[in-house]
Amino acid sequence: ILTYQAHEDGKANFISIRAVMDRMLPMLQEIAGNRALSYTVDDTKVPGKQGTSLALLTNELVLNAFKHGRGAVEVEFRVEGDVATLRV
Repeated sequence: ILTYQAHEDGKANFISIRAVMDRMLPMLQEIAGNRALSYTVDDTKVPGKQGTSLALLTNELVLNAFKHGRGAVEVEFRVEGDVATLRV
Protein backbone atom coordinates (compact mmCIF):
# COMPACT_ATOMS: atom_id res chain seq x y z
CA ILE A 1 0.00 0.00 0.00
CA LEU A 2 2.80 2.41 0.87
CA THR A 3 4.54 1.64 -2.42
CA TYR A 4 1.30 2.08 -4.37
CA GLN A 5 0.55 5.45 -2.79
CA ALA A 6 4.13 6.56 -3.36
CA HIS A 7 3.71 5.85 -7.07
CA GLU A 8 0.31 7.51 -7.09
CA ASP A 9 1.26 10.82 -5.52
CA GLY A 10 5.05 10.76 -5.62
CA LYS A 11 5.37 10.38 -1.86
CA ALA A 12 3.89 8.22 0.85
CA ASN A 13 3.60 10.70 3.67
CA PHE A 14 0.05 9.64 4.51
CA ILE A 15 -1.76 6.35 4.12
CA SER A 16 -5.44 5.43 4.09
CA ILE A 17 -6.33 3.13 6.99
CA ARG A 18 -9.26 1.68 5.05
CA ALA A 19 -6.96 0.83 2.14
CA VAL A 20 -4.58 -0.96 4.51
CA MET A 21 -7.35 -2.93 6.21
CA ASP A 22 -9.08 -3.75 2.91
CA ARG A 23 -5.86 -5.38 1.72
CA MET A 24 -4.68 -6.98 4.96
CA LEU A 25 -7.79 -8.41 6.59
CA PRO A 26 -8.94 -10.57 3.64
CA MET A 27 -5.46 -12.15 3.62
CA LEU A 28 -5.85 -12.95 7.32
CA GLN A 29 -9.28 -14.46 6.59
CA GLU A 30 -7.62 -16.88 4.16
CA ILE A 31 -5.45 -18.36 6.91
CA ALA A 32 -8.32 -18.47 9.42
CA GLY A 33 -9.91 -21.58 7.99
CA ASN A 34 -13.59 -21.74 8.86
CA ARG A 35 -13.43 -18.90 11.43
CA ALA A 36 -15.27 -15.79 10.28
CA LEU A 37 -13.58 -12.40 10.18
CA SER A 38 -15.59 -9.22 9.73
CA TYR A 39 -14.49 -5.64 9.90
CA THR A 40 -15.78 -2.09 9.90
CA VAL A 41 -13.27 0.65 9.23
CA ASP A 42 -13.74 4.41 9.25
CA ASP A 43 -11.38 5.86 6.71
CA THR A 44 -8.77 8.32 7.76
CA LYS A 45 -5.30 9.15 6.55
CA VAL A 46 -2.40 8.87 8.93
CA PRO A 47 1.36 9.28 8.54
CA GLY A 48 3.01 6.24 6.97
CA LYS A 49 4.80 5.21 10.16
CA GLN A 50 1.56 5.26 12.15
CA GLY A 51 -0.23 3.32 9.42
CA THR A 52 2.49 0.68 9.44
CA SER A 53 2.34 0.43 13.23
CA LEU A 54 -1.45 0.13 13.18
CA ALA A 55 -1.25 -2.60 10.53
CA LEU A 56 1.27 -4.60 12.57
CA LEU A 57 -0.77 -4.20 15.75
CA THR A 58 -3.99 -5.22 14.01
CA ASN A 59 -2.28 -8.23 12.44
CA GLU A 60 -1.03 -9.44 15.83
CA LEU A 61 -4.37 -8.89 17.57
CA VAL A 62 -6.32 -10.73 14.86
CA LEU A 63 -3.88 -13.65 14.82
CA ASN A 64 -4.06 -13.86 18.62
CA ALA A 65 -7.87 -13.80 18.46
CA PHE A 66 -7.83 -16.70 15.99
CA LYS A 67 -5.29 -18.62 18.05
CA HIS A 68 -6.70 -18.09 21.53
CA GLY A 69 -10.36 -17.17 20.98
CA ARG A 70 -13.46 -18.92 19.76
CA GLY A 71 -16.03 -18.02 17.18
CA ALA A 72 -16.01 -15.09 14.81
CA VAL A 73 -13.42 -12.32 15.00
CA GLU A 74 -14.59 -8.73 14.54
CA VAL A 75 -12.33 -5.77 13.85
CA GLU A 76 -13.58 -2.24 14.26
CA PHE A 77 -11.65 0.97 13.65
CA ARG A 78 -13.59 4.11 14.49
CA VAL A 79 -12.61 7.76 14.28
CA GLU A 80 -14.44 10.42 16.28
CA GLY A 81 -12.89 13.85 16.07
CA ASP A 82 -9.21 13.49 16.80
CA VAL A 83 -9.57 10.12 18.60
CA ALA A 84 -9.30 6.75 16.89
CA THR A 85 -10.26 3.44 18.48
CA LEU A 86 -9.26 -0.06 17.36
CA ARG A 87 -11.29 -2.95 18.74
CA VAL A 88 -10.63 -6.63 17.99
